[in-house]
Formats: sequence, C-alpha cells, structure tokens
Amino acid sequence: DIPEGKSVTFKWRGKPLFIRHRTGKEIETEKAVPLSALRDAEADEDRVQKPEWLVVIGVCTHLGCVPIANAGDFGGYYC
Repeated sequence: DIPEGKSVTFKWRGKPLFIRHRTGKEIETEKAVPLSALRDAEADEDRVQKPEWLVVIGVCTHLGCVPIANAGDFGGYYC
C-alpha cells in the first residue's frame, strides 16, 4: 500500500521504477497544464489508465542518471 501523496521506488529489470500515488490536487494541477507547454504534448488522461497512479521508469533520457523525487522547480523528478 502506498499512501496518497507518497512515492515508492522499486527495481524492475535492473532499472528504478517510480510509483506515486497522486493526490487529487496533483491530478487537477496536471490537467490544467496547457498542452503547448509540454515538450511531449499529450493530455494527462491520455497518459494514464488510473489517474491516481503515476508509474515511470526512473532513468533520465538525457544523461542516463536516476532523477531525484520532489526536486526541481516544480517539485517533481529532477536530475
């Protein structure tokens, strides 16, 4: 069980797997971002099957590093 607003990291196929139980506020914040502001424009509801869960492989596509949770300008994942 992952409490709402918390993240857990697992190792999957040798890579970090980040699972976050998103809050209602986080979900609404993501939905409010204009698609034109996104580098890989796709609506939040098109990216997820269950909006309360964010599941991502934690490897940066730029340098191959493992991002840090709750960091950067927006409190997301940052490397």
